Amino acid sequence: MLKETYFAVLDKTRSENPNAYFIAVSRKIPSKKCGCDSVYTSLAPSLKLLRDYKNGNINSLGYTELYKLEIKANASAMRYMRKIKNISKERDVFLVCWEGPGKFCHRHILKEIIEEM
Repeated sequence: MLKETYFAVLDKTRSENPNAYFIAVSRKIPSKKCGCDSVYTSLAPSLKLLRDYKNGNINSLGYTELYKLEIKANASAMRYMRKIKNISKERDVFLVCWEGPGKFCHRHILKEIIEEM
């Protein structure tokens, strides 16, 4: 099953889900190890898209549309998403990024894209 968490609670989530697979999907990670099994930075939004959203140049709907276009045009990202989909058939996979619960984040969109594959 595909799930989500964020770096601030990663250790706790990992201890509660010892058999799960954790994948960092952000542009930057807290440290080299970060507690994740894999790091797929190509699944993060482009810096331009992230800045446009944070600066208020686009809203969450515009961000979502542009992120989906970016990610689907990226061959590496598509490979990683297929890999994630396959792993999630056998065990829980957590997509890990920075934003806490209730906050808008690309990992929610990414999860949706992978589930629809």
